[in-house]
Amino acid sequence: MENKYEFKNSLPQFFKIIKFVNKKKQREDRNKPSISYRLIYVISGSMQLETESKTYSLSSGDIFYMPPDTIYATCFKDDLEIFNIFFGYKNFLNPGEVIGYKSINIFCNKLEFTDFPEFSECHHILNFNNIHLIEELFNAASNNDIIQGLNLNRIFYNILHAVIKSIKLPLTMNNKVILSITEYVQNNITELLSCKEIARHFSYHPNYINRLFKQNFKISFHDYIVKQKVLKGAKLLLETDLSITQIASRLSFYDSSHFTEIFSKITGKTPSAYRKFYV
Repeated sequence: MENKYEFKNSLPQFFKIIKFVNKKKQREDRNKPSISYRLIYVISGSMQLETESKTYSLSSGDIFYMPPDTIYATCFKDDLEIFNIFFGYKNFLNPGEVIGYKSINIFCNKLEFTDFPEFSECHHILNFNNIHLIEELFNAASNNDIIQGLNLNRIFYNILHAVIKSIKLPLTMNNKVILSITEYVQNNITELLSCKEIARHFSYHPNYINRLFKQNFKISFHDYIVKQKVLKGAKLLLETDLSITQIASRLSFYDSSHFTEIFSKITGKTPSAYRKFYV
C-alpha cells in the first residue's frame, strides 16, 4: 500500500540550480525519467516538453513543475536559456544515492500528499513573475560564502510558494471567477473571443476581468486568449494533418497570415517550421 503524507507537514529540501544555455544547436532528448522534483524556468527562447499524457510548449517567462518518475522528452533548437531547479524531501532519498554537484544524479522518491494531490501532476505556469527570486537563488548557490549558503532554502521556499500559489489558487471569489473564465476560454477556444463578449456572458465589466488577469497572470486578458489560441494551434499542428489555413480558420484568426504572424511572435517559429521541427 502506498504511503500518504501531508504536504503542510513535509519540508522540501533544495538540491541544486543549473543554468542551461543552448546556442543555435538542435537537440532532442527522448523518454527520460525525472529523478527528483524539478522546476524548469525559461529565461529566453522556447522549447517543447512532452510527457506521456500531454505536450507542452514553453516560452520565455514560463515555468514548468515536474514531480519524480515523470517520463518526458524535450525538443528545442536555436538559442535557449533555462534554469533547472532540483529539490526533494531529504528523508525520502533512495538509499545509497547521493546529491552530486557536477552531475544531475539527484534521486528522490515521489510522495503522495493527501492535502495536495495536484503536486503529483505536471503543471505549466504562464508568465511566472518571480525571475528575481530565481536569479537570487542562482547567485546564492554559486557563491561559496557560508552566509549566502544559509539563504538557499529561504529563497527556494519563496519560489516554491509562488509556484504552489499558481497551481492551487484558493477558491476566493476572484479566483472562482478566473477558473470559470479560463474554463470557458478552453471550451470555446475556436470561437472569436473578446473581453467584452466574455464579460457580457459572465455579467462582469470588461475592466474587472482584465484587471483580474493582469493581477494573476501578469498579462492582459486579450493576450491570455491569444496565447491559448497559439497553444491550441501548436497542438493541432503536431496532432493533426490540418493545413495552416485550416487551423487559422478553426481558431478564428483573420487568415493564415494573421495566424502565422501571431504564432511566430509567441513561439519564435512559423507554424510550418514548428511542425517540421517537432513532428
